[in-house]
Amino acid sequence: MASNDTQVSGMAGRYGSAIFSLAQEEGKQDQVLNDLNDFLHSYYENSELQQFAKSQAISKNDKLAAMTKIVNAAKMDTISANFLRLIATKGRLPYVEDIILAYYDLVKKDRNVIEAEVTVAKPLTAEQEKTLSASLNEKFNKSVDMDIMVKPAILGGIIIKVGSKMIDNSLRTKLDNLKIAMKEAS
Repeated sequence: MASNDTQVSGMAGRYGSAIFSLAQEEGKQDQVLNDLNDFLHSYYENSELQQFAKSQAISKNDKLAAMTKIVNAAKMDTISANFLRLIATKGRLPYVEDIILAYYDLVKKDRNVIEAEVTVAKPLTAEQEKTLSASLNEKFNKSVDMDIMVKPAILGGIIIKVGSKMIDNSLRTKLDNLKIAMKEAS
């Protein structure tokens, strides 16, 4: 079962929580995670699949038949396959992305993982990434999954965003602050 402190909301959260609980009970979180990740990757790359999932003109039975072909071709685990067929049957396929993302959130919370958006002016070396990851893991007392973006516009330094917390140690911000201070001083 999803732990009591794991919060999900809405329809996508309920479905995400249901598959999370079932995968956890069966010890198949990784397999279900891989299956859903592969499905979502295909979903993002295939605009026809997105249109199909979101279409109100296609019957639930036709969606179920197509989903059965997809899960069979992908050789998904029974839990993943049955889950995707269920949401097709229940008319929830338009929300498949949100449901899968809710599942991801629950897996991350269960594994004590948080996400950090890291912005740098130039690519980090492997050693810098390793050091930064270790520092963030220690600071937040969790495993940190970093999404590193390179934006030369920050000129130098680093911007780190974890949840609602942001550390902006970029050269651009320091220069902007200096500019404001100079204007105030004159």
